[in-house]
Amino acid sequence: MLTYILPSAGQGSRLGLPYPKEIHRVLPNSSLIDFSLKHLVENMDAIESVIIVISPGKEIVVDYVQRERLNSSLVNGIYFNELYSEWPGSIRSAEKYFGKFNIVLLPDSVLTTKRKEKLSEKFIQEFEAGADLVFAYVEEIDRNKLIKLGALNIVGSNVIDFCDKPHSEDPRKFNAFWGAFGFKGECGSKILELMGKSVERKEVDLSSLNLKISAFPLDTYKDLGTWPSIANFLSAKNLIQRF
Repeated sequence: MLTYILPSAGQGSRLGLPYPKEIHRVLPNSSLIDFSLKHLVENMDAIESVIIVISPGKEIVVDYVQRERLNSSLVNGIYFNELYSEWPGSIRSAEKYFGKFNIVLLPDSVLTTKRKEKLSEKFIQEFEAGADLVFAYVEEIDRNKLIKLGALNIVGSNVIDFCDKPHSEDPRKFNAFWGAFGFKGECGSKILELMGKSVERKEVDLSSLNLKISAFPLDTYKDLGTWPSIANFLSAKNLIQRF
């Protein structure tokens, strides 16, 4: 059984909306957060709980998911713990709700799996094979793109290095970025502490976790947190539908 964590405490300043970006309608029947919820709905039997981390004033996001999208008994809204910071802190805020296996999905993104596989099943396969931390990734070697992303160095199906938005002069050879990740609950605190240090531009050593860290490729991943990215997504979708 899986616990899903959707960090939704950010203010969405890049979009500048008068309401939470997660509920912004991108398509007639889909708000931003629905692109992540789609992966939950496709395998409801695998869900133990859904944790939505919010800041004060964003309660409507939890209400939207409970009332309109998922069985309300599965969904819990919790507030961001001000002792933490940035996106790793948002996830750490849910620590007491961590399950045995946890998956983090960003509610302002859209991702697709290869061969239309279920995202949940890919994570379950990796956990059952003994992984403690699992990244769903997209291959990328363009340094100009990687400096804006959660960069990874992947060899085979193993992750040997991680850096959140590396400096352009960083000599390490990153070849991918993550679009979602999962972790065993017992390891969550130290994983997120390390990720938080990386966000703070501190040097981190992934091997210091002494964990089995695996990865599997996604087909596509798009950040829909800006107006240009939303416009590009809609343009591409319209082209596909037309032709």
